[in-house]
Amino acid sequence: PTPSSMFASCLGSANCAGDEEVVAQDRVMFKTRGPAIRVRVKQGCDLACKSASPYCVVSLDSGESAKTAGASRHDQADGCPLGSSKEAAAAVHKHHAWEGDDCVVELPWKEGADELEIVIRAHEAGAMGISFAEDKKVGACYINVPALAKLVKWEGWLQVVRQGTNLEGKLYVEIASQALPARGPQLLIQPVMAKTQKNTVVGALTAIVAGETLETFKTYHLVLQETQQKFGDAWNSNYDEEHEKLFKDP
Repeated sequence: PTPSSMFASCLGSANCAGDEEVVAQDRVMFKTRGPAIRVRVKQGCDLACKSASPYCVVSLDSGESAKTAGASRHDQADGCPLGSSKEAAAAVHKHHAWEGDDCVVELPWKEGADELEIVIRAHEAGAMGISFAEDKKVGACYINVPALAKLVKWEGWLQVVRQGTNLEGKLYVEIASQALPARGPQLLIQPVMAKTQKNTVVGALTAIVAGETLETFKTYHLVLQETQQKFGDAWNSNYDEEHEKLFKDP
């Protein structure tokens, strides 16, 4: 994803700057003098990873980066934000836990660095035990630095993007900032991923029917955050009998 494919606005999410529920009050001690960001990776939930020891590469878009130690496989699903106990039981083998100071990274912040990226990687052998030249990318999380600057400290689950707008798993982190200027309109700690889809044929048919100028028909795929927490049982990701009335015309 690129900055042009992301949106950052406060859409009722609990991950908004200024929300007291996600702001921790205890002070974090930094080793770096001046503006900096400190990240502690704690848990991985339902990650697309067969490796027993994935690690994280944390970087700012200004170029600074650092790597955590590897995780250990986690047998418990407690605390993972899965929709049901059945899902939790099926995904238990894909949980991981990071422990110790080697799972903490600290990066100096430079003016203009607006995005923090956490890439989860794992060393996995291919067919017949042959290793790949580069460790597999399990997924990535993206954090709005201006939103973090307003919060100062944030702790919680981040959505893991595997590819494009496809999500698989969550990552639990503690993030703190030091001496970052609070600026910009970005209010969500994690940007909303978006994908544009174009259809020329549908656009032409729509233009003919409506008598308008020929344009490509566009649709936008947005990745929502905390849907279940906000809407409870009044939502579904596809058609099902329980939510049949949601698909009926008013």
